[in-house]
Amino acid sequence: MCRVNGAEVRRSDVETEARAIRARVSFHGDVDEARQQAFRRRALQNLINAELAYQAARARGVEVSDEEVEQALRARSAKYPDRDAFEEQLRSAGIEREDLEADLRRDRMILKIRRHIGRSEREIGEQEVRRHYDENRLRFQEPRSAVVRRIFVRVPPLGRSPEVWQAALDEMTAARARIEAGEPFELLVDQISDVPEAEKQNGGLLGTVSAGRLEPALDAALWSTPEGGVSDPIRTFKGIYLLKVDRFVASRPIPYEQARKQLRANLEEELSRQLVEDWLASLRADAEIEILDASLASPPPAPTRSAEEAEPQP
Repeated sequence: MCRVNGAEVRRSDVETEARAIRARVSFHGDVDEARQQAFRRRALQNLINAELAYQAARARGVEVSDEEVEQALRARSAKYPDRDAFEEQLRSAGIEREDLEADLRRDRMILKIRRHIGRSEREIGEQEVRRHYDENRLRFQEPRSAVVRRIFVRVPPLGRSPEVWQAALDEMTAARARIEAGEPFELLVDQISDVPEAEKQNGGLLGTVSAGRLEPALDAALWSTPEGGVSDPIRTFKGIYLLKVDRFVASRPIPYEQARKQLRANLEEELSRQLVEDWLASLRADAEIEILDASLASPPPAPTRSAEEAEPQP
């Protein structure tokens, strides 16, 4: 598939990495061959970068202790009910424990050298943080939001039928009519809402909800309901909702003092990322990279990745 300064990048590794990329970008259902090839090209570039970083780490004498490998192994096995279940998963996947430990050691070496390269001696000063804030004020806005209450009637997955849905819709339509006639929303919450008891005691209060935070049907109903009003019944996968808008809260600027800490961290992260990208570019410029599969020989630019993202999954 590919050789990087003589080290082989195997086709099986490219396919594994391509599947991981597909999972991260949340592609569902069938993916055509053109898209699969795009994933493979990106995967190959990720693996080339990882191999170059690993070779550089070895050349610099980067070390990873046995205890660090064991910690990484414990973190991996913690995702399973017990260690025996983890070992069984390794066996069923055809992964030898020694090979996994070697992969974990390699990944930690890559992670260490990337962190070292990305550690800048240049401090992000207050003046630079303030200038970035002033030049990007439109990005520092708290989105509009609403203080929302709900009534929810669940429609159980088993036994659903048009008649069951209609009964739930009729119940919520009647509830809305009672509210419009003057009955307190909170009373209907207590009588019919399928929500936790603590929420019932709080009058069905969901709290302050930003635009886009609810599922699409609820979000659309929320922002078309007037302040103080109650929505029409909203059908979702789980059941039927009524939403009440206590009040709207307009979008407002985030003050500099509130934004500065996170902004400084973002600028430091961006500087670190750029240092690593520049370093990888210099490694690639000096490397002998031979891509043996012509269909993957002209990839689009690929973002760099951390060693943690590149870890093999048993």
